[in-house]
Order: sequence, then C-alpha cells, then structure tokens
Amino acid sequence: MFQNLNIQKLDLMAFRFGSEDNKLLSEYLKNNTTLTELNIRSISSNLDLKELCEVLKTNSTLTKLNLSNCHVYAL
Repeated sequence: MFQNLNIQKLDLMAFRFGSEDNKLLSEYLKNNTTLTELNIRSISSNLDLKELCEVLKTNSTLTKLNLSNCHVYAL
C-alpha cells in the first residue's frame, strides 16, 4: 500500500486518530525509508502512543518527532 510514498515530512497536527488510522500509521512507519520528520502535536487521545513507541524502536529514518501539546504523562 505504501510502496511509492517518498514522504520526508508528515504533519498530522490536531488530527483525530481512529483505530484504523493507528494501524495505517504504524504500518507505514514500520516500512518507512524516507520519512525524517513527523509532527503529531495537539492530537486527540485516540492515538496509540504505546504502539507508536514500539514501531519507532526499529525505525532508523525518523530524526524529528513532535509530540508537543499531547498531554502524555505515561505509557
């Protein structure tokens, strides 16, 4: 599905994540080789941050992650 995406910067600021959105973002980040910046600040609380952290453990391309104003205190 994401084979031809050469995105370097992705801005999802204030995006309202649903369960399918979480799956798509995780799948994309697992296979990503081009995205260097991800902005998910000011998002709704439906983003699965635990899953995002697991995916980012193996992602070596992303160099900038903006989670400001997400009000995350613990995972």
